Amino acid sequence: MITQREDLVAGHRVMRIEEDGSFRGCLLLDGPLVDGGSGISLDLGALEGLIGDGWSSIASPRQVHGDRILAFHHDLPMDPAPEADGVMISCRGAVGAMRYADCVPVLLGVRSEPLIVGLHSGYSGTVLGICERALDAMEGTVTDWGSVWAWVGPSVCGGCYSRRVHDPATARGMRELHSSRWRVEGDLVYFDIKGAVVDQLRSRIPAPNVMVSPLCTFEDPSLPSFRRDRTARRMALLFGLPKV
Repeated sequence: MITQREDLVAGHRVMRIEEDGSFRGCLLLDGPLVDGGSGISLDLGALEGLIGDGWSSIASPRQVHGDRILAFHHDLPMDPAPEADGVMISCRGAVGAMRYADCVPVLLGVRSEPLIVGLHSGYSGTVLGICERALDAMEGTVTDWGSVWAWVGPSVCGGCYSRRVHDPATARGMRELHSSRWRVEGDLVYFDIKGAVVDQLRSRIPAPNVMVSPLCTFEDPSLPSFRRDRTARRMALLFGLPKV
């Protein structure tokens, strides 16, 4: 069973995500992280208060709103940070780090298997099907989709995210996403990106194994929202497989 709970670490709100009591990841909700555009710079020692100790490497790609998923291993060069919007980790002691301000944070894991995947699924990534790419990449490990769990974090909701109807990228979203996930109001099209992400995940993962946070980054003033106020602040998702 997937659980999420909020905690305070050094005065900052943290959402911890666990599965059957095993720690998997955390989302730093209101930390001072500022978007530098080239990955998250974190000292390994700074992780201890958030996700414990025993970590030996960090994988933080340069996010570009695409569908590439980085398969991380300890000797993979991370300087300069490679371009990717997902990180797949199967080696223990490695931490994935990604940032968000309205886009959808996604965590995927397999019970009793050393595999965890973190995704940054914004509008473009969702239209490109980054969640489906991740599920495809997991095929070699997964023998039973009932053993796979997913967590979908705080992001902008379908009532707050809109695009101009005549934008070519908008038309692609209307073609690729189910019609229940968008609606036209005047010259705007409102997209339920989080709902579309859930659709992609539930195409293979049983619905009870998918946990969805109801929080909207645009509506909650305590959360970073680029669409609301063009902030440079970001939420940070940290995830990994601790050493045993």
